Amino acid sequence: MAPGRKRSPNTVNRHLASLSSFGHWLVRWNYLPTNPLDKLIRARRVRRLPQILSLEELRRLLALPVTHMEAAIRAVFCYAGLRRGEVIGLDWRQVDLEGEYLRVMGKGGHERAIGLTPWVNGALVDYLLAIGPQPPTQAVFLGRQGKRIQR
Repeated sequence: MAPGRKRSPNTVNRHLASLSSFGHWLVRWNYLPTNPLDKLIRARRVRRLPQILSLEELRRLLALPVTHMEAAIRAVFCYAGLRRGEVIGLDWRQVDLEGEYLRVMGKGGHERAIGLTPWVNGALVDYLLAIGPQPPTQAVFLGRQGKRIQR
């Protein structure tokens, strides 16, 4: 970064944390009696909202021609609200197409049940019909080698 250029509060806090760790090391090895950086007040952290698609961007995305698998992945992302890791880790035993819900292990190991809209359920049914019957322990979304898709 160029000299004299203003740094963000997050960058300043990261630098202060590094210096503070060094200060703790100096205290532990008796080079200093106390850590002088412990008395500093840190800058307020900037919290950014996640970027989301606009309604028009989402419409354009959903209008693109795709395979059955891609349509099912888009459906669970957009309408079921699954995170990337939840989509990758989804097994058929977690999908109840008749009851129209998914059971997903989310953040922190918490299980949540997600109701499926008719559009998501239809996309998953179309995908299942395209690939044929699957064992319950099989991953829902498979790559070319027949293994679970990756990030």
